[in-house]
Amino acid sequence: MKKNRSIRVKFAILTSIFTIIPTLSVIAYTTITLQNTLRKEIVDSNQYQMQWANQLINDIYLRADSLFIDDLSITAISSVLIMAMLPAVVFYMILQKSILKGISEGALKQ
Repeated sequence: MKKNRSIRVKFAILTSIFTIIPTLSVIAYTTITLQNTLRKEIVDSNQYQMQWANQLINDIYLRADSLFIDDLSITAISSVLIMAMLPAVVFYMILQKSILKGISEGALKQ
């Protein structure tokens, strides 16, 4: 038994086919074209920015390298850093038992 479809059903199917397929084709074409265009623009702009950033980093490196050229400034900076760390180390050495006791008590569940 063959079902006869009405003209309305056939028209609805044909209308949906003739509207959906071209619409999806246009969307796919637009998406692919837009992706390629954006990819080219982003890559080109990133290359320009990378060249600019590379030049800036080289300038900063040369300036920083000229600041610490002598051994006297390196030893002065090292001694200042050690002096800055010294109070924290002394504080820890004095209160080491209390700190470890508090850590171990906090780790135990009651």
